[in-house]
Amino acid sequence: MILILPIGLLAQSDSSAYRIQDVDAHFLMHYYSQDGVHSAVQGGEGPEDLTDVQGKIIINILTDSVKSFNMKLGVNHYTSASTDQIDRVMSSASRKDSRAQIDLSYGRSFKKADLTFYGSASIESDYFSAMAGFSIFKEIQKGNAELGFTNKSYFDNWVIILPVELRGASLPGFETSKRNSSNNSLTYWQAVNKKLSFSIDLDLIYQYGLLSTPFHRVYFENDSLSVERLPDSRFRYPVTFKLSYYPNNVISVQMLYRFYNDDFKISSHTAEIALPVMLSNRFSIEPFYRFYSQSASAYFQAYGEHSINSNYQTSDYDLSEFKAHKLGASLNYSPVWRFFEKKDQTFATIQTLSFRYAYYSREDGLFYNVASAGVRFKL
Repeated sequence: MILILPIGLLAQSDSSAYRIQDVDAHFLMHYYSQDGVHSAVQGGEGPEDLTDVQGKIIINILTDSVKSFNMKLGVNHYTSASTDQIDRVMSSASRKDSRAQIDLSYGRSFKKADLTFYGSASIESDYFSAMAGFSIFKEIQKGNAELGFTNKSYFDNWVIILPVELRGASLPGFETSKRNSSNNSLTYWQAVNKKLSFSIDLDLIYQYGLLSTPFHRVYFENDSLSVERLPDSRFRYPVTFKLSYYPNNVISVQMLYRFYNDDFKISSHTAEIALPVMLSNRFSIEPFYRFYSQSASAYFQAYGEHSINSNYQTSDYDLSEFKAHKLGASLNYSPVWRFFEKKDQTFATIQTLSFRYAYYSREDGLFYNVASAGVRFKL
């Protein structure tokens, strides 16, 4: 059904007031597998093995030289030994879940500026999220630079699920099941010369509502049990610097550095490098490496180390101090295979076949493998 609409519109006559010039369709399959020993569901100890399989379709429709429409549809299914322990029953309903997501955007180009509107929705068994936003980018310095602003607002609603042994207990602090976020980004891009360009992103993110996960257990020094509690608001301040260098037509260098800080007292540093290489006019490969380091949240303690007098507490190791490494590569092949050619007209062209693999390891024992494969059509 997803492709019926674009194909039908392509069949419109030249006199149609709404004529599609170009349609790109991108099909992706994604497999993710992780393991670790610090399950937040069990208070910071226990298996974290999880598998996730996702399918996604991305369709970009160019109606004319100034307007475009983009749609992403995704469905994923996961199994998790960690969330299975919400109920303490092996193969319980909490072990498996599925999620469906749709993302939409509409873009319009004006003289020296581009305006885009965004919308999305995501749903799974205990969670619903909606997003609305916009971005505006304006060319400056005779097209050698660009200044932009993006806002995306998220509206999330959770079904509050407590660990099985605490259901029915009176636990204050869960007066709302909603979480809202406002993500704002100011972007500056500059072409220094034909080979070198850079960009700077200044972000301000504000979250409020239910920021903790109620089925994450917390164990105190006296062996008593409660659940994760975090403040109901959070400011986050990432700053990202990107550099692109093209020494020749064969290889390029993409570098990234990000500094992050928030009022949960977490600060982090990210450094990444990617080296896209054209092996031929049809093959390209892009190896990449990322290093990440962060400090611990003021609210984090390990299993059994929280004070009973603390107002906020978590044993989620995502909020702990750690260093992490991620490395991998993507391979792209551009065969330009044409299908259903008739009278100098082509119904579909396969433009790109892609494969990507990455391995991630964190010094607390968490690691994952992720692989994806995709095919891109032009209709």
